Amino acid sequence: MANSALALDAILSAPARSSRPSIVRILFERFKTARRAEAEQVVARYIQLNGGRLTDDLEREISRKFGDFAG
Repeated sequence: MANSALALDAILSAPARSSRPSIVRILFERFKTARRAEAEQVVARYIQLNGGRLTDDLEREISRKFGDFAG
C-alpha cells in the first residue's frame, strides 16, 4: 500500500511534458504525409491509365500490384 502511494506521488509530482511535438515526431509525420500523397498519385495515375473507372477488378489488381504502398 505504501509503494502505491509513493508511485502516485511520483506520477503527480513529475514535470509536465511539453505540448510541442519533438523534431522526430514532426519529421515522421511529414514523411508519412508525403508517402501517402505519393501513393495516392501513383494509384490515381494507374486508374487513369486503365480506363478512369475504379472497378472491382481494377481494385484487386491495384492491391496485388502495389500492396501496402497503396494503403
